[in-house]
Amino acid sequence: MFLGSNIELKYTDKPTSKSFFIFYQNQIQVKYQNMNLSLDYFSEANQRRFQGFSKKDPLMQAVGKSKLIWDMTGGFGIDAMSLAHSGLSIKISEVNILVYMILYEALEAYLTKVSLHISLEFGEAKDILTSTKVFEAPNLGEPREFQPEVIYFDFMFESTNSAKSKKNMEFLKALLPLSPRLQQEELIQMALEKCLKSVVLKSKEGGLSLKKPSHIYKAKSFRYDVFLK
Repeated sequence: MFLGSNIELKYTDKPTSKSFFIFYQNQIQVKYQNMNLSLDYFSEANQRRFQGFSKKDPLMQAVGKSKLIWDMTGGFGIDAMSLAHSGLSIKISEVNILVYMILYEALEAYLTKVSLHISLEFGEAKDILTSTKVFEAPNLGEPREFQPEVIYFDFMFESTNSAKSKKNMEFLKALLPLSPRLQQEELIQMALEKCLKSVVLKSKEGGLSLKKPSHIYKAKSFRYDVFLK
């Protein structure tokens, strides 16, 4: 099954160098352009990110004192997991079924050993925001009502500067469709109507803002634009 340029999906009993996605002993293994990709929240790099995440981090400053965050562009969930490790309640949505499967497996393994207020559902942001069932129970996590104070978007994988992108970012760029600028603006407006406080958009530093933000919090190579309700 071909899902995009240079992407092939196969189901096999044993890993092979030609397979893009391989299901082997109940584990998802990914091969992309001769690179082995994996999502392990217990890895040293991820643990460093989670444990080093503090109130001084630009993302934490962007969400402010809010406790209920909805990440509408889940990807591999690193930002969402960082927020969850800070004691916030996080809901993640992911539109691509393959990315969702990787994320689901990694979260499921992690949550068996670490207690976090985080949940996951499959779906497209626009469909979720226009649905009357938008705040119903998620697919992974404890069923509960979820009225987000902050809705978070990260379209960073769509950067055209692939030379500097990490391999996981390259994977997302190859697998996920690009969102036109107008569509992103529409999503932000829809999210402002659904959230209680604000919408946070992660953007490449130096890039154009979709609309004038209320606040901007800068990191080394990107920034967080905050749009207040």
